[in-house]
Amino acid sequence: MRPLLVGVAILALVATAGAQTPGKRFEVASVKPAGPFVPGTTRTSLAINGTYLQIHAYPLGALLNYIYTPQTGTLVVPEWTRDINLRFDIQAVLPAGCTKADVQAMLEALLVDRLGLKKHVEPRMIPAFDLMVAPGGTKMRPVGEANDLDAELKELKPEQFTVDTRTPDGESRTITSLNTGIRTINARSNYVLVPFPDASAPIKYVLDATRITMADFASVIMGRVERPVFDLTQLTGVYQFKIDVPVPPGMLRVARQVAQQTGRPVALDTVATINVPKQLETLGLTLAERKGPVDVIVIDSINRTPTEN
Repeated sequence: MRPLLVGVAILALVATAGAQTPGKRFEVASVKPAGPFVPGTTRTSLAINGTYLQIHAYPLGALLNYIYTPQTGTLVVPEWTRDINLRFDIQAVLPAGCTKADVQAMLEALLVDRLGLKKHVEPRMIPAFDLMVAPGGTKMRPVGEANDLDAELKELKPEQFTVDTRTPDGESRTITSLNTGIRTINARSNYVLVPFPDASAPIKYVLDATRITMADFASVIMGRVERPVFDLTQLTGVYQFKIDVPVPPGMLRVARQVAQQTGRPVALDTVATINVPKQLETLGLTLAERKGPVDVIVIDSINRTPTEN
């Protein structure tokens, strides 16, 4: 039996934008604990419709990532906040004229008020990678610019659900389907991460990029190597390619939690070992290790139970 990973794929969909200093507040807001994670049943969503924010069964760890994380590895949280059963339903009315950064800042203020969130920022020496063009030059196919946001959203199927996020290239929509993978679309990129494409082979993902910027590609790599990855390619175009990528380590951690909760084994020996630098060589790219100071957001404390609405 395959590991129970596909059903929790949404946990890997976290936005990559930092919160700003709160200047606005939700006009009305409700925070309630959601039920525990039920494999095959629990559906996580975060949607902004006009002036209404609705968050359903969102894990606390993913919510903190949505608010804060600009680079993988720059948010430090208490380990218990990664519990997949610790989920919240949030409903809020937004003031007029809100940007996505405003929503993140208002969510931060809401967690301060309702969950007693406390944090600080400190510089830390963190191992990181620079994404660079290899000495022989790139081997990727350059393609023309296009904005697929509107076209893709018109073709949503009933079994698909979406999460609004931010990427290094701005506003983005992530479309998740347990059948076709995780597609990310913004004004310049359109790519899909297809899980376990061959049922007879070790578990992996295939990154199939119709078009992708190097900033977005660096973001994909970050989720696989769990270190900050900085785009130093100086490539400003969009490119088309397909490569194998490993299962995100964070998703494997979630799978272990699910296995403990359900009693179903996680066959980690069937997870493919993907050499990311070797895959990058086929694109004419390379990762250079470095270690330098990075501002890290540290969550000092946060409560498990919200105060009364």
